[in-house]
Amino acid sequence: MYRQLFRHITSLTIKPTTGLFQTISQRTHHCNPFPAISKQAPEFKGQAVINGSFKEIQLADYKGKYVVLFFYPLDFTFVCPTELVAFNEKLD
Repeated sequence: MYRQLFRHITSLTIKPTTGLFQTISQRTHHCNPFPAISKQAPEFKGQAVINGSFKEIQLADYKGKYVVLFFYPLDFTFVCPTELVAFNEKLD
């Protein structure tokens, strides 16, 4: 049963050679403002909570250091607070 379902799903996927895939790929490549793994992130400024206090930061503050950009959508959404705490503990 799972094999049949898998074959059906894979037959519905867009193949890289189709025009639609190329159009979507070109659009996202040219207008995607988000950083990619191992690529330089765009300069930004914003507020962060550091040691319980709000602080204005910018990417340039961390020049020459490894940086992890970690975002979550909003408070009280599907991102579990325990995941945020676990992520922080792994950094320590």
